[in-house]
Amino acid sequence: MTSWKLWSALQNPPALNPVFRRTANVEYLFSLRFPAFNRLRRLVLVGLFVFILLLLITYPRYVLLFILIVPMSIMFVLLVVPILLVIGSNLMGVIWSSSVSTTIVREREHSTYDLLCLLPDGVFGATWAIGSGCIHRGAFFELLQLGVRTFALFGIIILGIMVIVTLGIAASPPFYDGEADLIRAITTVLDMIAIIIGYYAHHIQSVVLSPLTGILTSIYVRNQLEARLFAPIIFLALQVGSYALTFLIAFRIIPDIYHYFALTDSLTHMTLPFAQLAIFYAIREGILFAVWTLVKQELNIHPSEFNRLVSLP
Repeated sequence: MTSWKLWSALQNPPALNPVFRRTANVEYLFSLRFPAFNRLRRLVLVGLFVFILLLLITYPRYVLLFILIVPMSIMFVLLVVPILLVIGSNLMGVIWSSSVSTTIVREREHSTYDLLCLLPDGVFGATWAIGSGCIHRGAFFELLQLGVRTFALFGIIILGIMVIVTLGIAASPPFYDGEADLIRAITTVLDMIAIIIGYYAHHIQSVVLSPLTGILTSIYVRNQLEARLFAPIIFLALQVGSYALTFLIAFRIIPDIYHYFALTDSLTHMTLPFAQLAIFYAIREGILFAVWTLVKQELNIHPSEFNRLVSLP
């Protein structure tokens, strides 16, 4: 699939390519991550644990308050952090698309873009090196990915606990109240699975769309001002368009189809979230494929050239 191939390319950029290193400022990037950051993170976690332990030993009455705060904090994280990370993916997509487009146009204005295209990797090699270099400049890509993976892992842990607890309660008297309770527990778990998959897929597709939008915009604009202006507008238009189509098809038309065929409530609850997820993914994948096709046509990219650069089989 287009999004996953391009995502693999972004995760494994051409680090030895001088164009990439020049664009991404690799020396700064490597100095920022990550052994020192990992050691600092461990020290912070250990210090926080020791502080909480001492606080509980010194002030036992705060134990009850702590017990009340933790579940509320978890609920806050579950409700707020996904929204913030979705906003973050879109915000960084706006910044990255503008940066990619502006950087390519600047190279063209300085008469260096054509020289970079004469390198062995060719036009696409130079263009992709600039695009991926802009994405990896400043380590924001790694930090955003760390946040998304952390929350996805947290969601999987909560999902596992939910599976054990809800199915245990539903199957154990005196809480068991017939088949309806079991179906309700299963559908809750399936809903959460669909949300986690859709959340991560949205992140990947949003990040991948940003350099493609920047590259495509740079082909048609005439100066840096237009590049800086139109690339974010196109990126946001494609994002909002995918949301609108998903809402129309997945949350308006599909439920009506289910109702028309008079499917049972249990079958509807178990399959509808995944049908909506498939539509959401397919719409955004179609948009990515269309943008990628335009980029390939404009840059005259051969599939073997792309596969060679991103080391895909």
